[in-house]
Amino acid sequence: MDQVTAGKTNENKRGSSPVGRGGAGTYIEGELGAFYLLQMLAGSEARGLPNAQIERVMFQGGDEGYALDDLIVHGASDKGSSLLEIQSKRTITFSQKDNIFQSVCEQIVRSAPAIKPTDRHLFAVATQRTSFAISGPYQDVLEWARTARTGAEFFQRLTLKGAASDAMRGFVQTFRANLVAHGVPDNDEAVWGIIQRFLILEFDFESGAPQAQAHALTLARQALAPEDAARTEALWSNLIELAIKTGKAGGSITRDELAEKVTARGFRLAGDRNYASARARLAEMSRFALRDIGTTVGGINLPRLRALAALDEARDQHRFIEINGAPGVGKSFVLRHLAERQGREAHVIVLDPIGTPDGGWAALAQRLSAYPQIICSQFSCHQLISVETKQRGEKWHASKPGKFRMHSGRSLNR
Repeated sequence: MDQVTAGKTNENKRGSSPVGRGGAGTYIEGELGAFYLLQMLAGSEARGLPNAQIERVMFQGGDEGYALDDLIVHGASDKGSSLLEIQSKRTITFSQKDNIFQSVCEQIVRSAPAIKPTDRHLFAVATQRTSFAISGPYQDVLEWARTARTGAEFFQRLTLKGAASDAMRGFVQTFRANLVAHGVPDNDEAVWGIIQRFLILEFDFESGAPQAQAHALTLARQALAPEDAARTEALWSNLIELAIKTGKAGGSITRDELAEKVTARGFRLAGDRNYASARARLAEMSRFALRDIGTTVGGINLPRLRALAALDEARDQHRFIEINGAPGVGKSFVLRHLAERQGREAHVIVLDPIGTPDGGWAALAQRLSAYPQIICSQFSCHQLISVETKQRGEKWHASKPGKFRMHSGRSLNR
């Protein structure tokens, strides 16, 4: 549903066939659905819902009040129930004249599920074709919204000279105008209340070497019994088929129902694996490592917009990035900024020379009570940053595994 006319919008309000609603390409939506089904099957935390495990995945839920209805992920954490509504869009620019973005904003305003989550209710667009603006300034300003305490604080930060870029301000202005046009009160708190709950989920299923699929196959290997470990691609294909079939008729699948359907197709599963305690220990190590990276110089916050823009531009063209610079130019800030940005939709793993035990993987596995490779696959991770501190001969890792790495040529003043 890349564009919505007024007639189609009214039809959706009355309720219509899931087959008629369609989406951004049946097979792509099948891959997106299969990705979340696999996360649920493997007991992994949901991408876009950190700290929550998936209990149910719903397809085409418009008739139940979910306006972003391509995929609805129901999760649970120690804080309560969570809900993530996802609309799949092959292409979306988020520009002022983008009819697709206008349609998404109308859907967000209209969303009214019968059962409200007790913890989080988030909205997301899953896009296949990203850009420098989407990966950089748009994600940054969404992170600002998430961490702001009030709408006034968020919009005040946008006005600070040198703090926000024109792209960040333009995105928020367009978002606000679209929301107001569909009935949201034109005040800072009301608009911020929606923006802080919005996610842009970037997938790359259409690329020549999709990282999302590589991660899915890693999860499939963890979910399958050892004797079926070679059947990861077959499991992935079966889940795509199942997602497409369920999406055509509309409906939902729980974890137990999914396990039953998969075993009925001849796959042997590894059984339940609970890595919650290991994830909690690794998350704590990451928080401590990031906390020690300062964001101010002499009490003044330097946004490093030029360095961040160069990083985002490089990410558009390369999978591996090397950053060199003299002390104090902002390498540590870029690392922390990137880690915090990525932490909006999934866990970020940060291992520093002080908090990481000596002895390599074996020592880290002993501390976590699980092999780190398994934990990484459970974290819905997609990017890896490796920052080398040459004066100490040690390395840091802030990771979503497999995307790119950064090397600093000097000490990080640790």
